[in-house]
Amino acid sequence: MTRAFLAEYAQQKFYEVDQFVSGIGLPFYPSLHVTGTLERATAPSQRHLDFNWTTWDMGYTLGYAMRFAGACPGTSKTVVFCAGETASEFTAEQFEKIRQAGTAVAAFIGAPGFGEEYPAFPAQDRGSALSSREKQMLALLAAGYLNTRIAHELGIAEVTVRKTLLSARRKLGAKTREEALAIAVRSGLLDF
Repeated sequence: MTRAFLAEYAQQKFYEVDQFVSGIGLPFYPSLHVTGTLERATAPSQRHLDFNWTTWDMGYTLGYAMRFAGACPGTSKTVVFCAGETASEFTAEQFEKIRQAGTAVAAFIGAPGFGEEYPAFPAQDRGSALSSREKQMLALLAAGYLNTRIAHELGIAEVTVRKTLLSARRKLGAKTREEALAIAVRSGLLDF
C-alpha cells in the first residue's frame, strides 16, 4: 500500500471501520473484500462508506487477508494483500502464490512491543527429513489453519498438533511455526 493511502487511513481512523481489523477475532480466514461496491443504502455508516470509496479511489479494488498464529500463545498475525484487479482476474494458482507469500511475510512479523518470547532452537541437520505428518501439518498451517482446525481436519488431539509442529520447528531450527514453514518452503521440503 502506498504511504499516501496509509497516511489517509491513519488520519481518518479507518481502522475503526476496516473489516479486516474488526474481523480479527472471527474464525473465517482467509477473507476477501471487494471495494467500490458499497452503496449508501447498505452501508452500516457514513464512515464505512468513506473507507470503501477512499480505498477504491486509491486504486485498491481487492483486499485479501490471511491470519496466522502469533509467536505468543493467544496471539495472531494478519497479513493483507491489496490489488487493483478484481477477484475474477485472479486464478486459483495466483491466490495460492499470494497465500504462500503471506505465509513467508507472517514468518517475519514479530509481536509489537515484545522481545523474542521464544528462543530459536539450534538447527539440527536441515537435511534430516521432516516426517510425513510434520509436512502435512505444515501444509495445513500454510493454508492458514490454526491448531484446533488442523486437529479437527486430521481427527487428532490439539496437543498432538502442538507437539508435532514443535518437532518440526526443532528440526528446522525455527523460532515460530511460521518461520518453520518459511524455512521448509525455501528449502523445498514441502510440496504444494
